[in-house]
Amino acid sequence: MAIDVREGVGIAFDSLRQNKLRSFLTVLGVIIGITAIMAMISIIEGLNQSMKAQLASLGTDVLYIRPFAPGAWVGEMPDSLRRRKWFKPEDAEAIRRNAPAVLAVAPLNFTELRLRSGETQTRPTIVIGTSPDYMVTNNYAVDNGRAFTEAEVEHRSAVCILGVDHVETLFAKHVARIPTPALNRAIAELKEARPGPSGQRGRRLKLLYATQTATRPPRLRVFVNDPRLVTRDYGYWVENELRARFELQGVPVSIDFYRSE
Repeated sequence: MAIDVREGVGIAFDSLRQNKLRSFLTVLGVIIGITAIMAMISIIEGLNQSMKAQLASLGTDVLYIRPFAPGAWVGEMPDSLRRRKWFKPEDAEAIRRNAPAVLAVAPLNFTELRLRSGETQTRPTIVIGTSPDYMVTNNYAVDNGRAFTEAEVEHRSAVCILGVDHVETLFAKHVARIPTPALNRAIAELKEARPGPSGQRGRRLKLLYATQTATRPPRLRVFVNDPRLVTRDYGYWVENELRARFELQGVPVSIDFYRSE
């Protein structure tokens, strides 16, 4: 039986006109599906390019060895990759022992966690388990503090290196900077609330002004007329009062008393 194309097209358009809502939802579903697939492909391609750029940035004298090619996939890891034999820390030791020309070998293990400090937590974060050689292979340096040691790795010590973003998220008070006007208002109020101790000749300690000289943790410099008049009890009182006024409970605060010139 011959098919009349014109008649078929007419029937199709009549069906679309009679079922406008269903036709609209069908087209909308197709558009959403295609858009979602394109977005997923773009994300995966972006991750792959980012990973390749990071590997390339290590330089030509760094080898990155893993059981499968760098990249990302949707959903769970394929069985073909999961069944592959994974590297162990002993493999890194064997390379270090048998290849004297190799400067450093750093085994890596990745997982995704939320870091938490008190009531504050980060977004899902990639956490890397490795050895001190990681700092050598990646040419990294610690900006504040120190890197962990081989002894800490062997004894499974609870140590880690945090990035700047995570430090600022988890320990905002540790890196906070107190405005100088607010700090000096507090110093003036402390001066009125409790007179300073006096020396043998009747000279009394006077709080003059203060400034913050460092963060991580906060360090304050308080200028007085004579630092020798600062007693242990009065110094602790000033520290506790400033800690309470600026909500620094649980934060190590250092206060240095200096003579005002």
